Amino acid sequence: PAPPAPALPPLPPLPPAPPSGLPAVPAVPTAPVAPAVPEPPLPPTPPAPCAPATEPVPPTPPLAPAPPLPPEVPAAAPATTAS
Repeated sequence: PAPPAPALPPLPPLPPAPPSGLPAVPAVPTAPVAPAVPEPPLPPTPPAPCAPATEPVPPTPPLAPAPPLPPEVPAAAPATTAS
């Protein structure tokens, strides 16, 4: 439990009323304000993973080697005309 707050010192006597007729404003000592506690800095946000952490991403399989190209057919092949 927190210790009881210390008793405030007795208030000083009120000053005499000013001659202008305004009501006297009592000099009430303001209680010391506790310094504001600075908020702790937020922890750095971790970088968002690109893949869901629940399922590991399988490595991409190597590409199959391309099949050998067929021998080039000459574009100007003589057309066999049926005579």
